[in-house]
Amino acid sequence: MESLSNFIEQYHSVFTKPQFIHFSHIVHSLTICEEPSIQKFSFLHSKSRSSLSRFLSKSTWNQDHVELMYHIQLEKYIQEDSSLIFDDSLSKRPYAKKVEKVNYHFDHTQNKSVLGYSIVTSVIKSGEKIFPYSLKPYYRLEDCQSSSFKTKNQLASEIILSTKNQKNITDALFDSWYSNDEVIGACKEAGKNYVTRLKSNRNVTINHKKKWVREHAEMIQEKDWQEMRYNQERIKKFSTSAFISGIGSVHLVFSQMYNKKEKNWTETHYFISNLLEENPQLILEKYLTRVGIEGFHREAKQNIGLEGYFLRKCRGIEKYLFLVMLTYSILVMQSISTKLSIGRACQENKALLYEQVYQEILQNPDERWSKFHNLAKAGV
Repeated sequence: MESLSNFIEQYHSVFTKPQFIHFSHIVHSLTICEEPSIQKFSFLHSKSRSSLSRFLSKSTWNQDHVELMYHIQLEKYIQEDSSLIFDDSLSKRPYAKKVEKVNYHFDHTQNKSVLGYSIVTSVIKSGEKIFPYSLKPYYRLEDCQSSSFKTKNQLASEIILSTKNQKNITDALFDSWYSNDEVIGACKEAGKNYVTRLKSNRNVTINHKKKWVREHAEMIQEKDWQEMRYNQERIKKFSTSAFISGIGSVHLVFSQMYNKKEKNWTETHYFISNLLEENPQLILEKYLTRVGIEGFHREAKQNIGLEGYFLRKCRGIEKYLFLVMLTYSILVMQSISTKLSIGRACQENKALLYEQVYQEILQNPDERWSKFHNLAKAGV
């Protein structure tokens, strides 16, 4: 497996020499520590915790410049007909009430509000690979000055527009939260096709009749449904042209999935796209690839510390979260030739660290106990 250092090396130009050392140490540490934290990073590289914290919270390196360099690095991995997928996720901080701009956000998995950061994330699905593209924390209005406040729709629109010159990214896929004229308008401006889901109470005009989309679904006769297969799942679909105020003409697809356990069809879901002539099965298949972003959220939390930080200033937290995203992508790039999972790639990097420490001990036997102690403290 290609060394992490080979992927990190190109970032030299956007850091000073001391900054690059800290940057390199944090990226390496994120791939190795099972429960990442700044304190463990300091043990792993024999650096002071305060110096690493200052690199994140006070150092003058420009995150936008690093992100631009990352997107340049990413370009060669983006194949034709790739998709931009975006959604929001929670980075939970249940005991962090004194952390700057932390707030309560609704968690659908727990059906209640939890303390933490809400993050608008995006990934690029290129072939079978998922590469994180952008990660932007969302702050409530009361947590920031009104001039710097941005809604989730504004953050999503900025992400879409930033891909305007990425010709290999042809589609944008997102859920019903973002299916509005602002986000879809950004897709049109960026020249991207879109596939999104509608809420059941959205007003839609079909054959000059304007009503809630779920009311239109009640008019579909059983003989008009068509069945398809996707990943061994049975899905029924019906499609038609429609008009939505503020969005325009759309291809509307009604869909139900067969519940094998209950032996019945689920409630109807509603999808729209500007791909007016596209086969409705392909529209559904495009949307179903959105699951890739959930895999990124899960693996980044389990393996790379998306919830493993102990910083108080939001400036440092934003940079830490960005480095988590960057590290995840580097791991994907690193594992392309080996086809390893993210978790397995982390294990391989840990094995390389053991080999490095072993060679260092052979050269300096007197340091063996200090090195072993640091590895133990770092939880490696």
